[in-house]
Amino acid sequence: MLETVADPEPAARPDRRRRSIMMAVAAVLCAAMLATVIAWAAGTHRARTAQTRLDQAVASLRAADTKATRAYRKAVAAGVGEKDTTPLSKRIGLDRKLIARADTPMDAGSDERLTRSLISAERQTTRLTSELEQATRTALTAAAKARCRTALDKAEQARRDTAGLTGDQTVKAAAGTLDTAIKAADGLGAKTTASQWDSMAARLDKARDTLTKAADAKRAADQAAQAQAEAQAQAEAKAKEEAKSQTPAPAQATPAPATPKRQTSTPRATANPKPSGGQSTGQAPTWSVPSTGTDTGLPDTDPGL
Repeated sequence: MLETVADPEPAARPDRRRRSIMMAVAAVLCAAMLATVIAWAAGTHRARTAQTRLDQAVASLRAADTKATRAYRKAVAAGVGEKDTTPLSKRIGLDRKLIARADTPMDAGSDERLTRSLISAERQTTRLTSELEQATRTALTAAAKARCRTALDKAEQARRDTAGLTGDQTVKAAAGTLDTAIKAADGLGAKTTASQWDSMAARLDKARDTLTKAADAKRAADQAAQAQAEAQAQAEAKAKEEAKSQTPAPAQATPAPATPKRQTSTPRATANPKPSGGQSTGQAPTWSVPSTGTDTGLPDTDPGL
């Protein structure tokens, strides 16, 4: 007997059609699943990217805020006016509000908008900080220059005060060091920084202090020497006075008594005239001896001899 070996054609066609449909459905499902996965992955990547950019923007703004705060405090300490410090102060307050908003959960769209705001704020903060730092440098430089000017005036005055003491070697060396510092200070210009002005002021003060101490020591030594010389002179004068007062005075010679001149007179009889009427007066006659002009050496006491 003969057997039929081939399948009947009508029965095979429905199975192929069914398989084709099932394969098409599976392909559609796979494509849909793949699209879903891709979309999910894309959304996740977008969200992560947005969060990363937000975190970076927050970190940058925090750093800018920290630098701005330091610049603000330094400016206030340097005496910078409110006209320069107020803009940055207000910007710092706004930055902190934006940073606080970043801690609030939000969708990807909000993250991106906040990120753009943070980036813009960071740029403004950096600009204002730079401007305030420049104003602070200007103020600090002006103050340091004024301090150096004061130190230079004091140094020049000290140099004038010690002009007459250059004979001393210590004073001379200190004066030379101060002259060098004064010359260097005169050479500073507009590009000199605040630290350079302060360094020069310190150099001038140190050189001036050294010269002042050397001059004071020289004056003290001169005064001590002068006082010693005056004391020695006074002691010598006092010793001379004492020696003079202790020396006995020389005896004075007694003058010889003057020898009186004696005159020798020759007796001379003088007759008294008789009284009128022939009567006697009862008086004895008076005798006198005229002088012969010869000194006999006898005392002239008795005119009648």
